Amino acid sequence: MALAIESLLFVRHDHGAPLPEMVFPRRGEDELAGIRAASAGEIWEQLVQGRITVLGHAEDESHASLFVGPALRRGQAPERAADAAMLRTLLTGVAQKALALDLGIAPSTASLRAANALRALGVECLVKATPLALVVFANAHAIGGGFSPPGYKVIQSAQDARLELRVLRPEVVFRERLTAVEYEVLRAVVEGYTHEQLGTKRDRSQRTIANQLHSIAIKLGTCHRLECINLALRLFAAGERSRSNKLALEHGVAIP
Repeated sequence: MALAIESLLFVRHDHGAPLPEMVFPRRGEDELAGIRAASAGEIWEQLVQGRITVLGHAEDESHASLFVGPALRRGQAPERAADAAMLRTLLTGVAQKALALDLGIAPSTASLRAANALRALGVECLVKATPLALVVFANAHAIGGGFSPPGYKVIQSAQDARLELRVLRPEVVFRERLTAVEYEVLRAVVEGYTHEQLGTKRDRSQRTIANQLHSIAIKLGTCHRLECINLALRLFAAGERSRSNKLALEHGVAIP
């Protein structure tokens, strides 16, 4: 899969201030080429294997970005592959209590193991607040089949081995299904705003926010952050495969 590579002079985080300078010696071109050529699912695998680490993230009106670089120390992957697999499952929208019950462990144990897995990737946060772009890469890995999230693009820093992995915000697929207000509420949900923060951000009562979220849930089947992201990406994947199948039929190619 060919990816567009650009030069990046500096990047900005959520609040617009430049990210702090990271000291990363340039690695061999082969190693960087391996990251640049990786599919979104393979990026998740490289993170879990400890080959690269998360340096930061950013979201704007249309895109979400994850900033990564070669891991300074190898072996930064979660101690057990099971922890990484559990984290990926949670990032696809499976409820933590349900997963804990399925695995026969306490919900608090599931929470701790997921937090440890995130920390090993270079991220310090709760699962529900995982950076948007990282959630996208986890879901791309779960979808499989070489699925490439819309707008997937790799941008290399001009100064060091830092890379920006950029994707289109997945909730854009729902734009036509929702009213303008509902869509803005959904965007805030996808960014990680809580119900209380939504009320403050939009200067609306909690009852109004609850009604808007209920309306979104009726139209989409859910209004929960990770479930919405997973649904959006699966809709993109279904559309992508549908287009691929149509082209294959038009050219007389057998569809596996």
